[in-house]
Amino acid sequence: MDSAPPADLFIIPSSRFETSGDHWYDWLANEKSEKGFEVVAPRFPGGQLQTFKNWMHVFEEHAHTVNENTIVVGHSLGGKFLLSLLEKQKVGAAILVAAPYREEPILWRNVLNKPDGSSGFWDQVPNWELIRAHANLFSLFYGDNDKLISAEQPRTLSDELRSPITWIRNGGHLDEKSHFTEFRLL
Repeated sequence: MDSAPPADLFIIPSSRFETSGDHWYDWLANEKSEKGFEVVAPRFPGGQLQTFKNWMHVFEEHAHTVNENTIVVGHSLGGKFLLSLLEKQKVGAAILVAAPYREEPILWRNVLNKPDGSSGFWDQVPNWELIRAHANLFSLFYGDNDKLISAEQPRTLSDELRSPITWIRNGGHLDEKSHFTEFRLL
């Protein structure tokens, strides 16, 4: 496994039952592979197995492919996971798509599908200084009518990461339900 080349692009999918094969993830992987990018898009567990610990286990299996030149894309909960990774891991660029930095309990009733409400994704407060130091570039993409992420979240991320937001008109959560099966801005 350690003989795999470093990834040019690493994709972290969104939450729940979605995997790299849902939404625009496969399209992005194929598009960039055709242009010569080395793409890694692991499958992260959903449902009852969707915990920070389980996702970290999946990432650790592929960590050797991520370095200070890798572009990492995180969508939704995958973006929150990426923020946590950036406290420990250097990357070339971090692209956050409809990503929260904190939980939205009112908007997400039972989204993480945990009986006790715990998943581990929200256990730590982001260390913005470390996160900023571990990526050379941040790009933020949000739908202007997202029903899962309050407008405060991208604004706070923009301030903390010192990066502008690209607002997508009527983009919703930038997922398949919002008709995002391709994402040409990436």
